Amino acid sequence: MTEKTQTNRIAIYGLGITGRACLDYFVKHSIKPVLIDDAPAEKLKSILENYSGEFTKKFLGEESRDWSEILERIDTLIISPGIKLPQDVDQLARKKNVEIICEIEFAFRRCKGNIIALTGSNGKSTTVTMIHQIMEMSGFTSHLAGNIGTPFISIVDDVQTGDWVVLELSSYQLERIDSFKPNIALITNIIEDHLARHGDMKGYIAAKGRIFENQDFNDHAIINHENSNTWRALGKVAANLHAFTTEETETLPSREIING
Repeated sequence: MTEKTQTNRIAIYGLGITGRACLDYFVKHSIKPVLIDDAPAEKLKSILENYSGEFTKKFLGEESRDWSEILERIDTLIISPGIKLPQDVDQLARKKNVEIICEIEFAFRRCKGNIIALTGSNGKSTTVTMIHQIMEMSGFTSHLAGNIGTPFISIVDDVQTGDWVVLELSSYQLERIDSFKPNIALITNIIEDHLARHGDMKGYIAAKGRIFENQDFNDHAIINHENSNTWRALGKVAANLHAFTTEETETLPSREIING
């Protein structure tokens, strides 16, 4: 947990499933955030009524906002995955020393357990479900969360030391990590997708590759040997590298060659 996110000076941008899970966590921990959403107040009426008195200020609707005023109120902005901030707001936040993170990063800083994180263009939900079931059948306490439908923050208080959390992650979520460091990280495959968000394949691959960037030699990175884009996503991987394949294993390079 960083020093900043121990304070109550936090804002939630986006009041969908992820934002509401964050808000529930804050209510439980007596933190009153600033609320931001592009929908008008009338569309958020039930949320505002249900959480009345549980937030300090709200900025709603699509009209222009005074981001300077908002950023003066906070140290941390938790942004929902579907929202992309204008570049000038990102720059202003850096000037004001306000961090912008995703819910995954926020929950990671509070997680006592071990993490298996998985991303990819296809097969994410199926694979994390299988991993979660295998962990449980093997006698481990496992929690399934992330992009599969259960926000990480909504289960993080239930995670104990020695437990495992199996996370499905999208490229949108990985854009806003900071210190997020899974014990095991896996990319199923990377094919052309979400280019409107990431600009081009290079940007998309880089977003996926962030799943490995904070790992060290104690961790494990797993990629699809048959999908060249997963190799491109590795970057300067420091973790123990593993490749899976349907090919005959005799045709694969040795571990030393892979790590080299």
